[in-house]
Amino acid sequence: MEKKIYSLVLSVLIFLSIPAQSFAQENINAGFINGIWFSKFPFFADEQVRIYTAFQNNSGFDLVGEIHFFDNNKLIGKKKFSSINGRLIESWIDWMPKQGNHKITVKLKKVKIAKKDGTFQEIELPSQSQSISEKEYFVDIDTDKDGIGNKKDKDDDNDGLSDKKEIALGTNPLKKDTDNDRLTDKKEIELGTDPLKKDTDDDGVSDYLEVQNHKDPLDNLKSENKTKFILDAKNLVFNTIDKIKSKPLDFISEEQQKRKKELVKKIEKLKKENYSNKDILLSNFSTYAYF
Repeated sequence: MEKKIYSLVLSVLIFLSIPAQSFAQENINAGFINGIWFSKFPFFADEQVRIYTAFQNNSGFDLVGEIHFFDNNKLIGKKKFSSINGRLIESWIDWMPKQGNHKITVKLKKVKIAKKDGTFQEIELPSQSQSISEKEYFVDIDTDKDGIGNKKDKDDDNDGLSDKKEIALGTNPLKKDTDNDRLTDKKEIELGTDPLKKDTDDDGVSDYLEVQNHKDPLDNLKSENKTKFILDAKNLVFNTIDKIKSKPLDFISEEQQKRKKELVKKIEKLKKENYSNKDILLSNFSTYAYF
Protein backbone atom coordinates (compact mmCIF):
# COMPACT_ATOMS: atom_id res chain seq x y z
CA MET A 1 0.00 0.00 0.00
CA GLU A 2 1.35 3.41 -0.91
CA LYS A 3 2.58 5.54 1.96
CA LYS A 4 2.01 9.29 1.93
CA ILE A 5 3.70 11.87 4.09
CA TYR A 6 1.30 14.23 5.81
CA SER A 7 2.58 17.44 7.30
CA LEU A 8 0.67 17.95 10.53
CA VAL A 9 1.06 21.11 12.55
CA LEU A 10 2.02 20.25 16.13
CA SER A 11 0.88 22.66 18.82
CA VAL A 12 2.36 21.75 22.18
CA LEU A 13 0.78 22.46 25.54
CA ILE A 14 2.64 21.54 28.73
CA PHE A 15 0.59 20.00 31.52
CA LEU A 16 1.57 18.78 34.99
CA SER A 17 -1.17 17.17 37.08
CA ILE A 18 -4.04 19.23 35.65
CA PRO A 19 -7.40 17.74 34.66
CA ALA A 20 -8.26 17.10 31.05
CA GLN A 21 -11.25 19.44 31.25
CA SER A 22 -8.97 22.44 31.60
CA PHE A 23 -7.55 22.06 28.11
CA ALA A 24 -10.50 20.44 26.33
CA GLN A 25 -12.03 23.84 25.73
CA GLU A 26 -8.92 25.46 24.21
CA ASN A 27 -9.34 27.32 20.93
CA ILE A 28 -7.78 24.78 18.55
CA ASN A 29 -6.67 25.84 15.09
CA ALA A 30 -4.88 22.85 13.61
CA GLY A 31 -2.72 19.83 14.31
CA PHE A 32 -2.39 17.81 17.51
CA ILE A 33 -3.04 19.57 20.82
CA ASN A 34 -1.28 17.50 23.46
CA GLY A 35 0.41 17.12 26.84
CA ILE A 36 1.52 14.83 29.67
CA TRP A 37 0.38 14.85 33.30
CA PHE A 38 0.39 12.43 36.23
CA SER A 39 -2.07 10.86 38.65
CA LYS A 40 -0.18 12.61 41.47
CA PHE A 41 2.63 15.11 41.76
CA PRO A 42 5.15 15.07 43.26
CA PHE A 43 5.75 11.34 43.18
CA PHE A 44 8.71 9.36 44.43
CA ALA A 45 10.83 6.32 43.58
CA ASP A 46 9.11 2.92 43.81
CA GLU A 47 5.65 4.47 43.94
CA GLN A 48 3.18 3.55 41.21
CA VAL A 49 2.05 6.56 39.21
CA ARG A 50 -0.18 6.78 36.14
CA ILE A 51 1.08 8.80 33.18
CA TYR A 52 -1.74 10.48 31.26
CA THR A 53 -1.59 11.97 27.80
CA ALA A 54 -4.07 13.55 25.41
CA PHE A 55 -4.15 14.84 21.87
CA GLN A 56 -6.76 16.40 19.64
CA ASN A 57 -6.90 15.21 16.07
CA ASN A 58 -7.25 18.19 13.76
CA SER A 59 -5.60 16.46 10.83
CA GLY A 60 -8.78 16.41 8.73
CA PHE A 61 -8.94 12.57 8.88
CA ASP A 62 -10.24 9.85 11.16
CA LEU A 63 -7.13 8.03 12.42
CA VAL A 64 -6.14 4.76 14.09
CA GLY A 65 -2.78 3.83 15.52
CA GLU A 66 -0.80 3.32 18.69
CA ILE A 67 0.40 5.59 21.49
CA HIS A 68 3.83 4.57 22.81
CA PHE A 69 5.11 5.67 26.24
CA PHE A 70 8.88 5.86 26.80
CA ASP A 71 11.10 6.41 29.82
CA ASN A 72 14.64 7.44 28.84
CA ASN A 73 13.91 6.06 25.35
CA LYS A 74 12.93 2.66 26.79
CA LEU A 75 9.37 1.54 26.06
CA ILE A 76 7.11 1.50 29.13
CA GLY A 77 4.08 0.29 27.19
CA LYS A 78 1.71 1.09 24.36
CA LYS A 79 -2.02 1.60 23.80
CA LYS A 80 -4.11 1.48 20.63
CA PHE A 81 -6.25 4.47 19.69
CA SER A 82 -9.07 5.37 17.30
CA SER A 83 -9.48 9.08 16.71
CA ILE A 84 -12.37 10.84 15.02
CA ASN A 85 -11.28 14.02 13.30
CA GLY A 86 -11.66 16.99 15.63
CA ARG A 87 -12.01 14.84 18.78
CA LEU A 88 -9.88 14.65 21.90
CA ILE A 89 -8.20 11.32 22.64
CA GLU A 90 -6.91 10.47 26.13
CA SER A 91 -4.71 7.54 27.12
CA TRP A 92 -2.56 6.40 30.04
CA ILE A 93 0.04 3.91 31.22
CA ASP A 94 1.03 2.81 34.75
CA TRP A 95 4.66 3.33 35.72
CA MET A 96 6.85 2.67 38.77
CA PRO A 97 9.96 4.86 38.50
CA LYS A 98 13.32 4.39 40.16
CA GLN A 99 15.36 7.21 41.65
CA GLY A 100 17.09 9.39 39.10
CA ASN A 101 16.51 11.47 36.00
CA HIS A 102 13.72 10.39 33.67
CA LYS A 103 12.80 11.67 30.22
CA ILE A 104 9.16 10.79 29.53
CA THR A 105 8.22 10.73 25.87
CA VAL A 106 4.90 9.87 24.25
CA LYS A 107 4.82 9.11 20.53
CA LEU A 108 2.28 8.21 17.85
CA LYS A 109 3.12 5.03 15.95
CA LYS A 110 1.59 2.96 13.14
CA VAL A 111 -0.84 5.78 12.26
CA LYS A 112 -3.36 5.09 9.48
CA ILE A 113 -6.24 7.00 7.92
CA ALA A 114 -9.54 5.20 8.46
CA LYS A 115 -11.37 5.72 5.17
CA LYS A 116 -15.14 5.85 4.79
CA ASP A 117 -15.10 2.68 2.65
CA GLY A 118 -13.68 0.65 5.56
CA THR A 119 -10.10 0.52 4.27
CA PHE A 120 -7.00 1.97 5.91
CA GLN A 121 -4.23 4.00 4.38
CA GLU A 122 -0.83 4.08 6.06
CA ILE A 123 0.65 7.51 6.57
CA GLU A 124 4.12 8.57 7.60
CA LEU A 125 4.18 11.39 10.11
CA PRO A 126 7.02 13.92 10.04
CA SER A 127 9.36 13.45 12.99
CA GLN A 128 8.08 16.62 14.66
CA SER A 129 4.53 15.27 14.58
CA GLN A 130 5.36 11.78 15.92
CA SER A 131 6.15 12.95 19.44
CA ILE A 132 3.08 14.03 21.39
CA SER A 133 5.15 15.38 24.26
CA GLU A 134 8.48 15.04 26.03
CA LYS A 135 9.74 16.30 29.36
CA GLU A 136 12.49 15.50 31.86
CA TYR A 137 11.88 14.88 35.56
CA PHE A 138 14.04 14.02 38.56
CA VAL A 139 12.46 11.32 40.74
CA ASP A 140 13.64 11.39 44.36
CA ILE A 141 13.39 8.86 47.21
CA ASP A 142 11.10 9.65 50.15
CA THR A 143 12.52 7.44 52.91
CA ASP A 144 10.15 8.49 55.69
CA LYS A 145 7.08 8.80 53.45
CA ASP A 146 6.36 12.36 54.57
CA GLY A 147 5.81 13.70 51.06
CA ILE A 148 9.20 15.45 50.96
CA GLY A 149 11.98 13.96 48.83
CA ASN A 150 15.31 13.17 50.49
CA LYS A 151 17.05 15.99 48.60
CA LYS A 152 14.86 18.60 50.31
CA ASP A 153 14.13 16.74 53.57
CA LYS A 154 16.47 17.73 56.41
CA ASP A 155 15.54 14.59 58.39
CA ASP A 156 15.19 11.73 55.91
CA ASP A 157 14.24 9.02 58.43
CA ASN A 158 12.07 11.34 60.54
CA ASP A 159 13.68 10.23 63.82
CA GLY A 160 14.07 13.75 65.19
CA LEU A 161 17.77 14.00 64.39
CA SER A 162 18.76 16.01 61.33
CA ASP A 163 20.69 14.26 58.57
CA LYS A 164 23.60 16.63 59.24
CA LYS A 165 23.73 15.62 62.91
CA GLU A 166 23.44 11.90 62.12
CA ILE A 167 26.36 12.09 59.71
CA ALA A 168 28.40 13.77 62.47
CA LEU A 169 27.38 11.04 64.95
CA GLY A 170 28.05 8.22 62.48
CA THR A 171 24.45 6.97 62.57
CA ASN A 172 22.42 6.15 59.47
CA PRO A 173 20.35 9.19 58.35
CA LEU A 174 18.06 6.84 56.40
CA LYS A 175 17.28 4.57 59.36
CA LYS A 176 15.53 5.52 62.62
CA ASP A 177 17.27 2.81 64.62
CA THR A 178 20.82 2.34 63.34
CA ASP A 179 21.79 -0.51 65.69
CA ASN A 180 18.39 -2.31 65.49
CA ASP A 181 17.88 -2.44 69.25
CA ARG A 182 14.34 -0.95 69.12
CA LEU A 183 15.46 2.38 70.54
CA THR A 184 15.51 5.20 67.98
CA ASP A 185 18.77 7.01 67.45
CA LYS A 186 17.26 10.14 69.02
CA LYS A 187 16.11 8.21 72.10
CA GLU A 188 19.59 6.76 72.53
CA ILE A 189 21.13 10.23 72.36
CA GLU A 190 18.67 11.37 75.04
CA LEU A 191 19.51 8.33 77.24
CA GLY A 192 23.22 8.67 76.67
CA THR A 193 23.49 5.16 75.21
CA ASP A 194 25.46 4.28 72.10
CA PRO A 195 23.17 4.40 69.00
CA LEU A 196 25.71 2.19 67.20
CA LYS A 197 25.70 -0.56 69.85
CA LYS A 198 22.78 -2.73 71.02
CA ASP A 199 24.23 -3.28 74.49
CA THR A 200 26.08 -0.14 75.54
CA ASP A 201 27.25 -1.44 78.93
CA ASP A 202 28.19 -4.94 77.66
CA ASP A 203 26.23 -6.77 80.34
CA GLY A 204 24.53 -9.19 77.93
CA VAL A 205 21.15 -7.42 78.06
CA SER A 206 20.22 -4.98 75.28
CA ASP A 207 19.69 -1.30 75.98
CA TYR A 208 16.04 -1.65 74.96
CA LEU A 209 15.30 -4.49 77.39
CA GLU A 210 16.95 -2.66 80.26
CA VAL A 211 14.97 0.52 79.52
CA GLN A 212 11.73 -1.48 79.20
CA ASN A 213 12.35 -3.04 82.60
CA HIS A 214 13.43 0.16 84.30
CA LYS A 215 17.10 -0.78 84.45
CA ASP A 216 19.99 1.55 83.74
CA PRO A 217 21.36 0.69 80.28
CA LEU A 218 24.64 2.36 81.28
CA ASP A 219 25.08 0.32 84.48
CA ASN A 220 26.46 -3.19 83.88
CA LEU A 221 24.11 -5.73 85.53
CA LYS A 222 25.82 -7.92 88.11
CA SER A 223 25.54 -11.65 87.51
CA GLU A 224 22.89 -12.21 90.25
CA ASN A 225 20.74 -9.38 88.87
CA LYS A 226 21.12 -10.71 85.35
CA THR A 227 19.96 -14.16 86.49
CA LYS A 228 16.89 -12.63 88.15
CA PHE A 229 16.22 -10.62 85.02
CA ILE A 230 16.29 -13.80 82.92
CA LEU A 231 14.01 -15.62 85.37
CA ASP A 232 11.53 -12.74 85.22
CA ALA A 233 11.51 -13.00 81.45
CA LYS A 234 11.06 -16.77 81.69
CA ASN A 235 8.06 -16.37 84.02
CA LEU A 236 6.53 -13.84 81.67
CA VAL A 237 6.76 -16.39 78.85
CA PHE A 238 5.02 -19.06 80.97
CA ASN A 239 2.24 -16.66 81.91
CA THR A 240 1.80 -15.42 78.34
CA ILE A 241 1.63 -18.73 76.41
CA ASP A 242 -2.05 -19.45 77.14
CA LYS A 243 -2.98 -15.82 76.59
CA ILE A 244 -1.34 -15.78 73.16
CA LYS A 245 -2.85 -19.07 72.00
CA SER A 246 -6.34 -18.32 73.28
CA LYS A 247 -6.72 -14.80 71.90
CA PRO A 248 -9.19 -14.97 68.95
CA LEU A 249 -7.70 -13.92 65.63
CA ASP A 250 -10.85 -11.93 64.88
CA PHE A 251 -10.00 -9.43 67.61
CA ILE A 252 -6.42 -8.67 66.68
CA SER A 253 -4.93 -6.80 63.76
CA GLU A 254 -3.16 -8.41 60.80
CA GLU A 255 0.16 -7.29 62.25
CA GLN A 256 -0.71 -8.90 65.59
CA GLN A 257 -1.80 -12.10 63.80
CA LYS A 258 1.56 -12.25 62.06
CA ARG A 259 3.44 -11.68 65.30
CA LYS A 260 1.24 -14.21 67.10
CA LYS A 261 2.22 -16.93 64.61
CA GLU A 262 5.89 -16.02 64.99
CA LEU A 263 5.60 -16.11 68.77
CA VAL A 264 3.96 -19.52 68.79
CA LYS A 265 6.84 -20.90 66.69
CA LYS A 266 9.41 -19.40 69.07
CA ILE A 267 7.57 -20.71 72.11
CA GLU A 268 7.52 -24.21 70.62
CA LYS A 269 11.28 -23.94 70.09
CA LEU A 270 11.76 -22.82 73.69
CA LYS A 271 9.62 -25.73 74.88
CA LYS A 272 11.85 -28.22 73.09
CA GLU A 273 14.88 -26.64 74.74
CA ASN A 274 13.10 -26.61 78.13
CA TYR A 275 13.22 -22.81 78.07
CA SER A 276 16.99 -22.84 78.36
CA ASN A 277 17.81 -20.68 75.33
CA LYS A 278 18.52 -17.35 77.01
CA ASP A 279 19.26 -15.57 73.74
CA ILE A 280 15.81 -16.33 72.29
CA LEU A 281 14.17 -15.57 75.61
CA LEU A 282 15.85 -12.20 76.06
CA SER A 283 15.57 -11.07 72.46
CA ASN A 284 11.82 -11.70 72.49
CA PHE A 285 11.03 -10.52 76.00
CA SER A 286 9.35 -7.32 74.88
CA THR A 287 7.61 -9.07 71.98
CA TYR A 288 5.84 -11.45 74.37
CA ALA A 289 4.79 -8.46 76.46
CA TYR A 290 3.14 -7.07 73.30
CA PHE A 291 0.20 -9.39 73.96
